[in-house]
Amino acid sequence: MLLWQRKSAILMIPVLFIAINCQTNSAKTSDKSKKDRTPPTVYRNLESALKEPQKVKVLKLNFLNLTQVPTEINNFKNLEVLDLSYNKITSLPPFIFQLKNIFQLDLSTNELNEIPQEIGLLHELIELDISNNKINKIPDTLSALDRLETFRAVNNQIKALPPHFTELTNLKNLALWHNMISSLPDDFGSLKKLKQLGLDKNALNSLPESFGDLKKLTHLSLSKNFLADLPSSFSKLGNLKVLYLSHNNFNSLPASLNDLLALEELRLDNNRIQKNLILDLKNNLKETKVIY
Repeated sequence: MLLWQRKSAILMIPVLFIAINCQTNSAKTSDKSKKDRTPPTVYRNLESALKEPQKVKVLKLNFLNLTQVPTEINNFKNLEVLDLSYNKITSLPPFIFQLKNIFQLDLSTNELNEIPQEIGLLHELIELDISNNKINKIPDTLSALDRLETFRAVNNQIKALPPHFTELTNLKNLALWHNMISSLPDDFGSLKKLKQLGLDKNALNSLPESFGDLKKLTHLSLSKNFLADLPSSFSKLGNLKVLYLSHNNFNSLPASLNDLLALEELRLDNNRIQKNLILDLKNNLKETKVIY
């Protein structure tokens, strides 16, 4: 006999009520979850957004030939996603950094020369894109964005990473290709959550020994640099699936490559590596597509 069947009729009523109430609450929670999963409305012009400013969470003003950030954006206090890409914006006004709920900000393909120090005030940022501008320096205050997971600064004029850049320990995706970066910080390996890293078309001639601590890396592109060797710690990148080393200064194959057994694709073209060395490597990495 079940436990509740042993109870008196007096006790059965509240038990039954609790069960029904729990089911009702569960249904309400389920309905709320479904409601929460409904994508927010995407506003693509200021006219419609200004009609209901409190509801605006996603605002996309790309491809509008804007030369400055519209002041009306300051009305959208609940804004979470702001896309200003593909315009002609030359500077960022202070009010942008007062939009405390923004977690995704796209400033790519504009005419920005700098990112103000105030960028560090946007503590909710998870994704930031400043690609295709004329930026030569990343502000050190970027390190205050401790929730940042994706940072893209492709095709700028950046020569170095700021001193505290490696404090961005939640970074998973980092795209810095087509810049002028000549070296990485010694503690670059502190970015332990990195999964995808793009450093193509820079001026790197070496990597720090800590690079091997990036054990979650799956995709790494180092093409079109000046690398002639890799650190011995490179062999610890056991999750690496895609590695591009083309257009560098390799005369021989780093021994650490033989330990990357998870590799699915390896590009070595446009180096000065003897063919027999590559064939030996292919024999060892039988599951890897090697392009040379």
